[in-house]
Amino acid sequence: MLYVKTQSSCAPAPVTIENFPDGRRVVRMADHVTERTDDDGTVYEYDEVVFDLPEDREETVQSVTANFAAWWAFGQQPVEEITLEQRVSDMEELLLGMTEG
Repeated sequence: MLYVKTQSSCAPAPVTIENFPDGRRVVRMADHVTERTDDDGTVYEYDEVVFDLPEDREETVQSVTANFAAWWAFGQQPVEEITLEQRVSDMEELLLGMTEG
């Protein structure tokens, strides 16, 4: 999950959901949008969270918007780092599955 301060020349939608060919669904949420104008034009500054929608959820833009605060809090959670031991274990499992199949 990602929480960042963002700038854009376009006003952000409060919630968007992107569907990827591999089946992943990524949610982007924007909050605290401010608009400022300078010599280069209009700039929108806002807080943004980006996260993968859990596989067991069938959320829509409308359902995420309806529960904005809860999803915003979910999106701000730090990503759990995968340990080296877990990565090695996953690779061993994959290799064993390939040799047995």
